[in-house]
Amino acid sequence: MLKGFTEKKELKNVTVTPKGAILVSLNGSDKEEGSADIPITDNSTTILSTVIIVSTTDTEIPLNKKIKSIMIANCSDEQTVIINAGKEDLQVAANVAVELPLNYDVKTLNIRATGEDVKVQICIKGEA
Repeated sequence: MLKGFTEKKELKNVTVTPKGAILVSLNGSDKEEGSADIPITDNSTTILSTVIIVSTTDTEIPLNKKIKSIMIANCSDEQTVIINAGKEDLQVAANVAVELPLNYDVKTLNIRATGEDVKVQICIKGEA
């Protein structure tokens, strides 16, 4: 059961549609309850999905695309993985899986680790 608080801090049940959408009212609306169909478009596609072995030297992945996010899983028990997408170094600690939102053009993705033979699972999403 889904519950929510009113502006007066009263606990109320939250009503959903038969499809599970939450009914909302918009500020300035004459109606107390209503629903708004807000289209959510995700025109991203998977550019690359693979498992790679990285070491202390850079592994270069040429992309030349607008990247929306990088999902990466560091399978090492001890080593850190460093990703450079052109603007900054992003670090993923040992035994961590994370999604990194980027939303900018990337020519080359460089991946390295603080040790040898680190298995990394990576999925890159961006514009087709």
